[in-house]
Amino acid sequence: MSEHLNYFTGSEWEKQQRFCAVRARMFRPLLVLLDRTGITPNMLSFLSLLSMAGFVYFAPTNMLCAFGFVLLHIFLDGIDGSLARYQGTASNAGALTDICVDQGGLVIAVLTLIYYEMIDAFFGAWYLVMYIVMITFLVLLNRLGSPVRFAIRSKYFFYILLVLDLYTTWNIVYLFLAVFACYMTILNVHLFLRLRKLV
Repeated sequence: MSEHLNYFTGSEWEKQQRFCAVRARMFRPLLVLLDRTGITPNMLSFLSLLSMAGFVYFAPTNMLCAFGFVLLHIFLDGIDGSLARYQGTASNAGALTDICVDQGGLVIAVLTLIYYEMIDAFFGAWYLVMYIVMITFLVLLNRLGSPVRFAIRSKYFFYILLVLDLYTTWNIVYLFLAVFACYMTILNVHLFLRLRKLV
């Protein structure tokens, strides 16, 4: 596993390494430009979180436009690590910032949707709490040298289903939140018991 903080499972790690290498090659011209203009990974992380303000503003009136800001958030959050590795500044401090910004975007999205009554408040809150707890446990287990083999991180599925619900009559976000809130609750109990054996 990486020497830096992360929440990837054992089965994901090699795939993630390959993906990072491909992403670095794909965006190398952009990374060079960002480096030459003095942009730092922390700046990108801040802009990534700030971009979610667009989601908050547009969510009640134009979800498609709001989703565009989610994509911007994901893109910026995805290249801050690439820039850190390119600049040779990758560290646990940067990894922690990246993780917090990553989950912070989900927190903003879910709380916004609950506030505007666009998703069920109970299952939305349950899902959000269990997701943050799961990520925390996964990071701790990786740091303690005991990564789990498999875990479903459903954040991107959640974003996709939000858009699909705009153009269909499926209304599947409610079911999705309920199912994954239950799944992550069970998983978190398992992760907690595993952590107890290590500390």
